[in-house]
Amino acid sequence: MGFYYADRPPERGPGWKKYIPGWLKRFWASAEEALVITRVAFGVIFPVIGVLFGVVLICFLGLSILAKCTGAS
Repeated sequence: MGFYYADRPPERGPGWKKYIPGWLKRFWASAEEALVITRVAFGVIFPVIGVLFGVVLICFLGLSILAKCTGAS
């Protein structure tokens, strides 16, 4: 028999949390909060950064094409 305690889930140790300093643990108290922070980061922050990067890229390309068309070096 491979499963000794099938009715009880395996206990998880602190893992990466033991490397977090005390002042940061107040803001990053539990795994649920970390999940929320990660979800917010992937749902809000990264798309905003992507859109801003896209706008800057389009403006840069547009200006370079405009400069090429007008003959400015």
